[in-house]
Amino acid sequence: MTDSPRLRILIIDDNRDHLEILRTTLSPKYEVATATDGLEGYSWACSHQPDAILLDLMMPVVDGYTVLRKLRANPVTQAIPIVLVTALDPESVEAVTGDAVVTILRKPCHAGEVLDSLNAVLNVPDLIG
Repeated sequence: MTDSPRLRILIIDDNRDHLEILRTTLSPKYEVATATDGLEGYSWACSHQPDAILLDLMMPVVDGYTVLRKLRANPVTQAIPIVLVTALDPESVEAVTGDAVVTILRKPCHAGEVLDSLNAVLNVPDLIG
């Protein structure tokens, strides 16, 4: 029996500590790639087409709102599930982003919450719990 390839998650967040926490949380179950700015993350998503994206909204240079619009406008990336991770109020974020995202998590989010959200958007059973 061969192992199937692990699903790929792209985390786009300018906070390196938060990136490392998320990478550590997700790497036992998923293949994880990271980007520390929106432009780098968008470019990686276009060239590698991850199975899901964790996206921070508040980033310098190219913010998460811009990345989200670009991802949804590009036929190559428009169907990738996006989970927003933000310190902003989820209801106000939802009003701006509408159907463009699958889930909104409020920072600071717990490891289990992130894993549960990804499992749900990817329709992956939680085999650990």
